[in-house]
Amino acid sequence: MKKLADPTSIKVLERLEKYIAAGSITASQAWSVFSKADGALKSDKKETKISARECESINKLKEIVKSRLKSKISGRCAYCKRVMGQHGMSWHIEHIKGKTKNPEFIFDMDNLTYACIDCNYTKSSSIDRPNISHLIINPNSESFQYNKHIRFIHIATENLHYLRYTAISDEGTFTYTELAFERLELIELVTSLNPIIKDIAIRIDTRVDDLDDSDESLKDFMMALKDAIT
Repeated sequence: MKKLADPTSIKVLERLEKYIAAGSITASQAWSVFSKADGALKSDKKETKISARECESINKLKEIVKSRLKSKISGRCAYCKRVMGQHGMSWHIEHIKGKTKNPEFIFDMDNLTYACIDCNYTKSSSIDRPNISHLIINPNSESFQYNKHIRFIHIATENLHYLRYTAISDEGTFTYTELAFERLELIELVTSLNPIIKDIAIRIDTRVDDLDDSDESLKDFMMALKDAIT
């Protein structure tokens, strides 16, 4: 990421890395400075507070990073391959190796990809926390080909969306199970059939997006609510 950054952003990233190493801030707090720079501008914590100039620089860097990552995955979630921008879903810069257990890779472009909110959140809960990301597909691995691990069919009409996954490799099987692809198949179908449920699901995604990493219990509740209505 530093190769894409200007000198101002590089200093911010290096400062955050230093604070992580010293234990002054968590990896999640450091990432919040990058992902929500406007909030960091108003932070009361000196380690995460940035200046207006730094905020502007970080925001520009974020857009460059997002553009690079979106292009690399051809506008689809790196894990479930649903098209970005459809169905009102939220999208997240995703750490392939979870940032909490692997803070040394927090700003490494080789460890970043783009994922939908469903895959990002589920991976955070079931993969990143126990630190078993090596067992699922790695979309940034050398010569990676999705169809060697998972085969998927997505049929969309004006009023119906049908999604089906078939695991091929061991990594694909673990990804299907742990990222709850069976649930995604159901969500895709139900939200396409019922516009009211779709609207509620979008509203939940939006609210979860507004929460920071310290609100894990509330995020758990909101995503469980989404599961319940779909």
